[in-house]
Amino acid sequence: MTPDDVQLWLGHSSFSTTANIYAHIDVDSKMEAANMVASKINLGGLPEKKKSPKQKIA
Repeated sequence: MTPDDVQLWLGHSSFSTTANIYAHIDVDSKMEAANMVASKINLGGLPEKKKSPKQKIA
């Protein structure tokens, strides 16, 4: 089934409507996918977030 088939089946006037409604994934799913890709290409995982420096209060 192609994206155009899905669009027609759902009755949307354009594929962009279908994509905007159904193509979003949550952050956890994105991280899981990124980690899987990283492990397959031997990157050793994703870099850790840098901690922001603490601000001094005057």
